[in-house]
Amino acid sequence: MVAHLRKMEILEKIKEIFRKYFDAQKRGDIKELVALYRELILSRNSLAVDQGYKDYLDMQIKKINRIPEPHWQKYLANKDAFATKFSPHLDSSSNSPHFLSKLPELKIEYPENVFDLVTKKYPEINEVRNKISIENSDKGAYFRYSDEADHYSIYIPQTNFNQKVSMLIHELAHVISWEKQHHRVESIYSAEFEAHQIEFALTKDISNEFSQAVFGEYLMGQVRSDFQIAIFTNTTLDPIVTYTENFAKYIGELKKENQTDFLFDKKITHDPLVDLSSAVSIVNLLT
Repeated sequence: MVAHLRKMEILEKIKEIFRKYFDAQKRGDIKELVALYRELILSRNSLAVDQGYKDYLDMQIKKINRIPEPHWQKYLANKDAFATKFSPHLDSSSNSPHFLSKLPELKIEYPENVFDLVTKKYPEINEVRNKISIENSDKGAYFRYSDEADHYSIYIPQTNFNQKVSMLIHELAHVISWEKQHHRVESIYSAEFEAHQIEFALTKDISNEFSQAVFGEYLMGQVRSDFQIAIFTNTTLDPIVTYTENFAKYIGELKKENQTDFLFDKKITHDPLVDLSSAVSIVNLLT
C-alpha cells in the first residue's frame, strides 16, 4: 500500500512537471526547460528505484525491454565503434537525418513491389497478404494486429518515397516475426531484434547503397539512446553538452541553434528510451 501511494505521488509529480514543461516550451524558456528536464530524469529514476531497480535505465533494460545481458554488454562494448562506421555529411539538425532521400528514387511500384521483394525471401508473407492493409499515419510507422478481425493494419506516414519503402519493409518484418511467434511476442527487444534482422536482409536485396542508407536512418535512435543512457546514469551531466557530444559522435557537428532540440523531442521527453531496443539490436546485428 505504501509503495503504491509512493508511486502515485511520483506520477503526480511528473504530471505537474509536464504542466510546467509545456508552458516553458510555449515561452521558449530554455533555462527553465533544462531545469524541468532534470526534474523529469530524477523523478523517473525515483520511480524505478522504488520498484527495486538501480535507475530508470536499469528498469527499461530488465523490465520494459527485457534485453538479454550478453546483448546489452555487446552493445556497450561496441556502440562507439559502430558510431565511427558512418561519416555522413549532413545538415546539422537534430531532425532525423534523411539518408534515403538523398538516393535516387527507387523505380518500383508501391506497395505491390515491396510485397514482391519480401515474398522472394520470406514466402510466408503470402499467407497473410490478404489480411494486411496499409493506412496513412501522422505519427510515424507502426503496425497493429486485431485478434478479433485477424487483420494487420500497417501505418506509414506520407514522406519521401524511399523512406516509405524502407518503413513498409520494417513493418512487414514485424508481421513475419509476429506470425512466427503465433502473435505472442517474447519481449519488446526480441521483436525488434528479429524485425531488424529480417529488414536488413531484405534491404540488401535492393542494393548495398540502399541498405547503408537504411542503417543511417537509424542513427538518430542511436543518438537519443546513448544520450539518455548517460543522463539517467549520471544525473549531474549537463544535458545540452551531453546531447551535443552524442550527436557529434554518430552524425556530425550540431549547430548551436539546434543543441537544445532534444528539449522539444517527444521521443526523449514523453517516451524516454523508446529507441533502446532498436539501438541495441542494430549494434548487435552490425558489429
